Amino acid sequence: MASFLNLVDQKDCTRHFIEAVVDPLPKNPVIVDIGCGDGRFALDFFSPQALFGVDNDSKKQTDFYQNIKSSGIEGKTYESVKLLYEDQGPCADVLIYVGLFELIDEATLSEVIKLGSACLKKGGTVFCLYYPWSNFSPFYAPLLLKGGKRKYEARIGTQVYSPNLKDINNLFEENGLVAEASGCINPYPSYFWRKKILRTGFFLPTKYDIPFFGGRYMVGKKT
Repeated sequence: MASFLNLVDQKDCTRHFIEAVVDPLPKNPVIVDIGCGDGRFALDFFSPQALFGVDNDSKKQTDFYQNIKSSGIEGKTYESVKLLYEDQGPCADVLIYVGLFELIDEATLSEVIKLGSACLKKGGTVFCLYYPWSNFSPFYAPLLLKGGKRKYEARIGTQVYSPNLKDINNLFEENGLVAEASGCINPYPSYFWRKKILRTGFFLPTKYDIPFFGGRYMVGKKT
């Protein structure tokens, strides 16, 4: 029961966070989700009328199609942003990047933001959430007892990078995106976190990276 309560609380806190930073929250948008996984994040928190994703993991692609079918919406996955753009053009009301920026190098990050921006309609919203490597991060600090960054990277099969908010803001500006909100966020809010300190520590609006927060977020518009 306790784990179920925590799960409900996490989703509620995440919903509160998105409603606070994505203002106004688009109604029934067409979404492009780059690094979509099984699509659950977009489905749970943005209620799209159509969802187009990018992910090259075949298992996640299968789960994605099952999830959009059960949600009764249109959708399709692609193995690259370029293929999505060639098929759909600038179709998105909302562009999402979640848990991706920390897993790609600087050159790839620049290209992914450039191509993602091309998929977004003028005036559309971009939402990114990522977890850069830091020894002080509540997300990564426990891994220091399990061999640190090198062993973690070996386990997940890729490097983990540390892009900062300034880096992301600069890439936004280079690609016709204007940041409207940014800040730091802590992952996995617990039942205690919400009930005892009233969510105040869950996310913090700021232009600066704060080491003891695990995640970073940025929200913007396409000009």
